[in-house]
Amino acid sequence: MVMFYWFVLCLMLHNTVAIDLVSATFKEQEYFLSSYQQDIALLEMEFDEPIYYADSWACGCVNGNSTCINKEQEQPPDEKGLNIIELEENEWLDITSPYGQVNHYKFNYQRSDSNICKAVVVDFQNIFGYSAMLISTVSVPTTDSYLWPKWEFTAHDSLWICPDHENYTFGWWYLAVYPRFPRTFNIRYRLRWRTKDLPDCTVMEEIPIVESPLPSDDWALLRDGISPKLTLSAGETKYFRYYVPGNCANFTLNGRHDDNSLEGDIDIFVSTTN
Repeated sequence: MVMFYWFVLCLMLHNTVAIDLVSATFKEQEYFLSSYQQDIALLEMEFDEPIYYADSWACGCVNGNSTCINKEQEQPPDEKGLNIIELEENEWLDITSPYGQVNHYKFNYQRSDSNICKAVVVDFQNIFGYSAMLISTVSVPTTDSYLWPKWEFTAHDSLWICPDHENYTFGWWYLAVYPRFPRTFNIRYRLRWRTKDLPDCTVMEEIPIVESPLPSDDWALLRDGISPKLTLSAGETKYFRYYVPGNCANFTLNGRHDDNSLEGDIDIFVSTTN
């Protein structure tokens, strides 16, 4: 099962001024990690106003509480005597770990009137080395037993768990961070967990149905924030169309596995001409 979701955002800017570079320095230096010497380049830049990291939605909109999984964990999973570090909400934890060591974490996601139908987000900042992260609400995750994986990370990346997933629950969530490749040096990373409000489908602007300029009658219409589900066979292609309401529109289009099989790569191609 594959889920698609998208958003159209529009920001009108009037009398805006571009961000200016105030100063910049660039230098090369040697860096020693254990017995390894690395030649690195450092670039430092100062701008005349702050630069922000854009945090876009990775889940569809919610229709009240009707589409959200609203259940409590019956009992915490067996921790099997592992050393598991507890994470606090919205607080970064900095980790330096020997390569080859698997680290375990957990956090307690409690029900309240304010967190119904929120996305659970785990942020990961890869500083040095290569890591993978596995998450589960039913057991301490291993490479043979997990619910949500993130096999590769960019410098700053996030794993979103949407509130319509069947294993979304209130209670204890468990994480395992694995080294990706055999190395002899330490790895460094930061992680945190947080929740994210999602847009309400009932108050989002209705997108008009328009005639497609394309010849096919098989194009399904995508609507803002609505997440259709579909099943794709190997080599099969599905076609969709969506309406962009103006030149100032900015949109995000993503797909994700929805049945935990996690097999096969989802490729999305976008065109305005064919």
